Order: sequence, then structure tokens, then C-alpha cells
Amino acid sequence: MRAGDSAHCRAWNCTPLEPDEPTEYPLTIAQAPVVLPVEYLWPPAGGVTPPPDPRPASPIDARAELSAELVKDLFLTFQGSIGFYVLIHGLLQVLVPADYDTAWASSHLPHKYGGLKVCYIEQTLEPTMLPTRTETTGKTLDRSSLVPLGTSSSAPAARTPAQSLANSSSLKLNDFVEARPKSNHRNEKFSGRVGLKCGTVLQSFDKEAGIYPNGFNHDITLIKPAHRTLVKDVASPVSGLGWLNHDSWISLRQQTTTIKILADAESSDSARSLQAAKSIKCSRPSDIMVVGEGIFLNQKAAAGDSKSLKHHDASTWKDLVSRAILYRVYPDFDPPNGHSGTVLYADGTRTDGTEGPSVVGFQSFVQRSGHVQNFEMEGDALERRLRAGRVAFYGAFEVPAELKKYHIY
Repeated sequence: MRAGDSAHCRAWNCTPLEPDEPTEYPLTIAQAPVVLPVEYLWPPAGGVTPPPDPRPASPIDARAELSAELVKDLFLTFQGSIGFYVLIHGLLQVLVPADYDTAWASSHLPHKYGGLKVCYIEQTLEPTMLPTRTETTGKTLDRSSLVPLGTSSSAPAARTPAQSLANSSSLKLNDFVEARPKSNHRNEKFSGRVGLKCGTVLQSFDKEAGIYPNGFNHDITLIKPAHRTLVKDVASPVSGLGWLNHDSWISLRQQTTTIKILADAESSDSARSLQAAKSIKCSRPSDIMVVGEGIFLNQKAAAGDSKSLKHHDASTWKDLVSRAILYRVYPDFDPPNGHSGTVLYADGTRTDGTEGPSVVGFQSFVQRSGHVQNFEMEGDALERRLRAGRVAFYGAFEVPAELKKYHIY
């Protein structure tokens, strides 16, 4: 590992030297965050001298909110990109599709932007749902039924008609649930954790969703319970839980703050026991450490050409992108899949102006990382390393304002 300086706080940049050692990395060392970037090559290889930093006099604070104007300029500068990871130690990772010409970009686009080092990575993030990666192109989950799977890792329960759910065991927070679209001839299913409710899809906040995560504004769906008895035990273990407001959500990147997973006492005790058994001695102020922000161009916007995007004003750009908080978990989830919908919370200012424990978001995706020192960046070799490699970080989209305004957690 090596230390680096961000705008406000020192951070560690982890570069693995051995394929399998160490297997776990602490969240912090000497009270400074440990960041695992996605595999990349620096500096980017180019045939000609790249242009200079377009914002030399206006350095970007990787821990502060990126304005809509700045987001717009990023997408116009790095045309054809899908999104960005802005990591708190000063790295700007540009997400690009598989057919993106990185050799041309390395020669003709800046290597630094607002003081942040620029590198390119292929989009390889995965939803943290079970059973495995599932594409949802051209499909919606309207009127889908959810079937409880229980909390064990056993095989999925048989389909249960809505009429018999009243006789089923009551679900608890973070139990598995499984969604199967009606009139489904391909046997597709989508699994995750109980976050709010269980029953029939009532409202989706991602009506234009395509292949994950393109088009996902928030990755949140409201469920109408089929029977009240089914969810009578779904209760928050933290009393007085509210919604974290936007300013507090942004400020999570500006300090070594305490963010936790919302779970019952038994799960929390188990997590603490696992942490105590680790041999790495370091400062671990929280279960989760925020390492940056993800910014994604929504599917409808991505379908347009750069000329059409160029003429949108800042207010329109707020609706063209979605934002996710990026974080590491220690001890890590094993396996990473199967945790979609897990609730993150922290103390902060709520949307009603009060202070206290508040929902940060719902776990949505995982971004894996290969070994940074390995520069074979194309084809099957890269794909194998990404799937077998370490988890760089997880992501949770910001909760939609409509949900915060009209629904009480």
C-alpha cells in the first residue's frame, strides 16, 4: 500500500503485490481510508502528447459534490463514456463500453482533469442480487409477486400463491425475497433482501432501466404487502430512523465517518465477532468506509448523440445522471451477491431537519477489481481476473426525493 493526499485527508491506495495475499484489507490505517481502485493502467498509453488538464486553475475536491455543470463537462470531454468513479484519493476512473477506443482516448484526451488522475476501465459492475447476474433489458417487474426464501442458503422455496401467504412465516429485516415476473416464459427471477415491504410491485423508480446499471436512477421498487401478517416482524432495530438529506449524503465522503448496516442484534454481534478474529491491526471506526461517488449516464440520455447532450442546461443534467455512494465493507460479504436491498444508515441531518440515525441508501451493486499491477487489459484474461479478483467497493444509489417525501421508513 502507499499513501496519497486528497484535498482534505490522507488516504491509502492499495496495490496488491501477490495474487492472494492478503485476502482482507482493513477499512482504515492510522485513521486514513484504504481505497482499492478498479484495475487500470497509469499513465494511459498514447501515441501522441495528450492535451493538458482543462481545469488547471480549478482543482476538483474528490470528496465534495460535483456540480451538474461539472458532470456535464465530464461527459462531453470524455465522449462515449458510461459513467465515472470519483475516488476520494484523487483518481477519476472513466467507465467505458467494451468497444471504446482507449488507445485513441489516451492520446487525444487529457490524462488529468481538475487535478484528478484519469484512467479508463471497462464497465464490469454487477448487481448484488441472487442467483447470479441477471439482465433486464426491455423488461419491467410491474405486478410481479415476491416469494420469501428465508434467511438460510438453502434452495429457493416453491412458488406460493398470494392467497396462502397469510399462512407463511413472517419475514424479518434482511430476509431473502425473490421476484418472478408474471407471464414469464424464461424463468427469470430477481432476488435480494427485504428493505421496505413484501408482496406485489407497487411502484418502480427505474422505468427506463436497461442492462444494469444503465437507466437505473435509484434501483428501488416499492412493494405492497400481500398480507399484513407476512411483514408484521419487519421492523427496524434502530428506533426513530429517518431519511438522510442530500447535504448529509454528500458529506459522508468528507470525513472518516461511521456508516453501518441495518441489521438485528444477532447479526451485529456476529459481524463484530468476525472483526475481532482478524489479525490485521488497524483503526476500524465503522462497518463501512465510504471511498467515493459513482456517476452514471441514464439509458435514455446515453442513447442521444453528444451534440444533443451538449445543449442541455444544468437543470436538465440533474435528471440525466444517477449518483451512487461507493463504499467498502469489513469483513467483506462472502459472497458479494445476495445483498441487494441491504440498508445502510448513519447519523446525520434528516429530510425533516432533525438529527439522528438516517437511511443512507440500499445496497445495489458490486464493483470487482483485479490486480492493479497486471496490465493485460483486454479479452478473456481480463474478464477472468475481474470475476476472480477482489471486491473493490460496493455501491448504493441515492434514495429518490419522492420516496423521502412521501414515505416514512
